[in-house]
Amino acid sequence: MENLIILRDVFLPLFALRGRRIVFKIGGDAFKAPDQISRIISEIITLRLSGVRTMIVYGAGPQLDEAIRAEGRTVNKKDGIRVTDPADIPLLEKISRENGGMILKEFENFPAILNPGMAEYLLADPKNMLMLAEPIGEGLGYSGQVIEAQLKIWDDKKIQIIPPLGITRGGTLLNVNADEIALAAGKMFRTETIVFITSAEGVIVEGNLASSLSLAEIDILFNRKEVVSGGMLVKLKVAAEAVRSGIKTCRIINSKERILETLLSGENAGTTVHR
Repeated sequence: MENLIILRDVFLPLFALRGRRIVFKIGGDAFKAPDQISRIISEIITLRLSGVRTMIVYGAGPQLDEAIRAEGRTVNKKDGIRVTDPADIPLLEKISRENGGMILKEFENFPAILNPGMAEYLLADPKNMLMLAEPIGEGLGYSGQVIEAQLKIWDDKKIQIIPPLGITRGGTLLNVNADEIALAAGKMFRTETIVFITSAEGVIVEGNLASSLSLAEIDILFNRKEVVSGGMLVKLKVAAEAVRSGIKTCRIINSKERILETLLSGENAGTTVHR
């Protein structure tokens, strides 16, 4: 009987997700808790092994803030977007390698069932960088925006693990918001859903969690900047653009949530952005 319950509650719902494409963006805060990262990556791998096409994009913002302050410098942001100093880029490269390394370690827990090379870690190398970028400008320094996802190096058979970095045509590294990289990756990946895993519970409107937001409702919020601001404003703009581009939904969930339970049960953990 217990086996039948497991089959009904876990494997059959997972089979129903088979063939779907999901981009997971993991916020930098999650890397402060190794156990949390372990669980998140294990769940993503489980989805992949069940036939769900998955991609991982990850951030490094909180760690970069700490590293900048440790050098006695000030963290500067404008409307939720980091003003990136040239001295920040080597720090971001280092942190990206560390966070990416934490992700890759989790793949070592599945050596018997993972095909060799199933996970590919793409860092700041012009030969393998997925995200071609350009400076945003407007006094934001080395902060960039994606202008092209390089499909020529895409491998749909692997779980791509993408850091918050872009590279210009001239080979200059730029700090790119990981939410925007997730959007560009989602378009390239032809994903149905982007799941933003963050330290927030979701979008809070007038003291309450908004479990669901339509594009029309988001437009109203954008006109009331005091309601949604900072990093969540950027995230919500990215989610809205994703849905407008044809991606079915975006989920903004807390890193403490169980990904499999959230996806399989259909429960509205966090905030779902839809048309």
